[in-house]
Amino acid sequence: MMNIKRQRGIGLVEIMVSMVIALFLLLGIGTIFMTTRSTYGDQQGLSNLQDNERLAMFMLTNVIQIGGYFPDPVTSTAALSLPVTGSYVVAGQAVSGTDGATDIVRARFMTASGDGIANCNGGANTSGANVVYDNVFDISNNTLRCAVNGGNPQPLVTGVSDMQVLYGVDTTSSGSVTQYFAAAAVPNWNNVRSVRITLNFVNPLAAQAGQPATLAFTKTVPVMNKI
Repeated sequence: MMNIKRQRGIGLVEIMVSMVIALFLLLGIGTIFMTTRSTYGDQQGLSNLQDNERLAMFMLTNVIQIGGYFPDPVTSTAALSLPVTGSYVVAGQAVSGTDGATDIVRARFMTASGDGIANCNGGANTSGANVVYDNVFDISNNTLRCAVNGGNPQPLVTGVSDMQVLYGVDTTSSGSVTQYFAAAAVPNWNNVRSVRITLNFVNPLAAQAGQPATLAFTKTVPVMNKI
């Protein structure tokens, strides 16, 4: 008699083993996907943070450096162009500030019509006459803002939780900064030669273990007409 081998299908054990192997493979692929996605998100967050740091400091630096400028030094002076008014308690004063949970810093300058010098909101003087711009920077709802000449504050950069400002003062008439003061302690605003700004940015990695909630970025900005 011929030996006829009976054909057999896949058994339950083989099916279970295959399913377990497939699950492990899917778990590995899912883990790789989630890790890659998380890494990409972290890199994107850090990239946005660096862009915000550069942009915020660029805007503050541009305006504060111009502080005290006036267009015609031959026939005028800083004291005549920038008289005592509001927060500016000394004639010719270029910068001012207010201490608080988050500080406020102001810078003013005079522009001539058509000279292309922009205020903190990007506007330029086309009035046909000289105009003084008072630029007021503050922080609200994690946003750096600026208001011009008492207007509504305009948002500039998001992700900024706090701003602390110190003013470099020449206390000995040496021509150089000798000491830094908070706004309320500045002895003579016309002797302020630089402004030291510390911005605290929301850390995009704050949810990770060991990461701080904010990251500080500090820059010292010279005041043009006091260099």
